[in-house]
Amino acid sequence: MLDMENEQQAPAPPQQQPKKTNVALIIVIVVFAILGIMALKNHKNTINANAIANVATGPYGVGDTVLINFNSNKDDTTGLAAIAVDEQSLAEFTAAAVDVNGSLDTLFEQNKLFVVPNGTKVRVVTSRSAASKIRVLEGASVGKEGWANNAFLYEQ
Repeated sequence: MLDMENEQQAPAPPQQQPKKTNVALIIVIVVFAILGIMALKNHKNTINANAIANVATGPYGVGDTVLINFNSNKDDTTGLAAIAVDEQSLAEFTAAAVDVNGSLDTLFEQNKLFVVPNGTKVRVVTSRSAASKIRVLEGASVGKEGWANNAFLYEQ
């Protein structure tokens, strides 16, 4: 007879812990991916909305004196800001600016755009929700009128 007490049992192999996946990290990545997609869709919708001249009043009233500046930092006045000669030219300019195949050169050649230095004083002549008709108050283009997206107009 075998003596059960003296029989040695082989130690059980160590159980492997299941690999712990950092679920929180995956959730964070998915959330950021979703937010990124939503931001891109919102950005596209904003650009399309800005291309349409609406009849509602814009952020600045008729007669307000503001600065035009295409730089994201309004204190940076280096470079030039483009002004469209009419609302149709502004729509074409907006479309060309977001289209990688669009040609801004053609709009300049057709005299549908003119430029002023960033930081130039302009007066609002007509105000809409997305764009305003403005009159240049200083520099080489003083007195010229045209249309600019309201996103590029700033209080002094």
